[in-house]
Amino acid sequence: MPEKNSDDIKDLFTIKIDLILILIHFLLTCIFSFINVWQMASLNILSIALYLILFFLLKNSKLKSKNYYIIATLEIILQISFATYFVGWETGFYLYCFGIIFVMYYISSLAIHQDKVKLTCKIITYIAIISLFIIRITACYVEPVYKLKPGITAFFFTMNALETLFIITHFMRIFSRRFESWETHLSNLAQKDALTNIFNRYKMRDFFSVLKEGFAEHKFKFAVIIVDIDDFKHFNDTYGHEAGDFILVELAHIFLSFCHKYTDNDYLSLEVDTDDLICCRWGGEEFLFAKTFTDDFPKNPKKMLDLFEAVRTHDFKFRNEHFKITLTGGMAEHIESRRIDETISFADMNLYKGKENGKNQLVF
Repeated sequence: MPEKNSDDIKDLFTIKIDLILILIHFLLTCIFSFINVWQMASLNILSIALYLILFFLLKNSKLKSKNYYIIATLEIILQISFATYFVGWETGFYLYCFGIIFVMYYISSLAIHQDKVKLTCKIITYIAIISLFIIRITACYVEPVYKLKPGITAFFFTMNALETLFIITHFMRIFSRRFESWETHLSNLAQKDALTNIFNRYKMRDFFSVLKEGFAEHKFKFAVIIVDIDDFKHFNDTYGHEAGDFILVELAHIFLSFCHKYTDNDYLSLEVDTDDLICCRWGGEEFLFAKTFTDDFPKNPKKMLDLFEAVRTHDFKFRNEHFKITLTGGMAEHIESRRIDETISFADMNLYKGKENGKNQLVF
């Protein structure tokens, strides 16, 4: 199923608001009819008709969301003004102004790089604030047309307060989810390589901190492996960078099949009996692995050798062309007297030994 684009999501969001407003005005129509305030009941029927028309316009993409919010805001302010005039300030219809302000700030936060939408939201916010002051001042000098019983006035205030609270908390919840989604997205951008979608060297530095801690507590030992794609520059020059990117992505898939399956926000936690493998894109065509083990430094690092064999036998198919890729790697055990950077340097030295000795091998 194809994903909805951002415009589709915003349209659905606006339609949802329209349906909520229809429901609210229907309830108000019933209540005003019950207490015989026919002017307000009639006004709410007209509002329902208006929102039904707006619903079909939105559904058929004949009305832009920003224009909808202008119309809806003016209608709500009109409702607030008439309701205050007919049944008084104490009924709390003015509270919807705060809901308008909150919703406008939320919509403005969605309108990234959309200055016209942001300006519209700002204008609507100012209209709501100014209207609130005008209605309040008017209410001080003009008595309401209907003198409601205290119980009915309290009912109206409670209903309007709860509905406004619902609107604010509803949008706060949506905003919170959106913020968490953006936070996760930014976190992924910060710790994942954009091309291969595996960890980058900065995230690997975080993993090394945890590895050093476990190493210091004698939970496990670990080694560092640097892997380089053989003759990658020649391959790039011959077949182009698009083919080179394809190789990098394919290799990343193979590497991940041998590594610990970390989720985006997973914290590296290794136990005593672990035999784990972590990888990242170190830069260009170089990848760096961290291999944990509990016994002596492996003379036959089977997992890494199996990984090299998997790459060597893999059929890299790009635009009907078939390629064979080999790797050269250097492996070095981390020991207590070394810094991580020094261990990486020793692995790098072994890598170059492998390159000088014919490539397509792991030196350790």
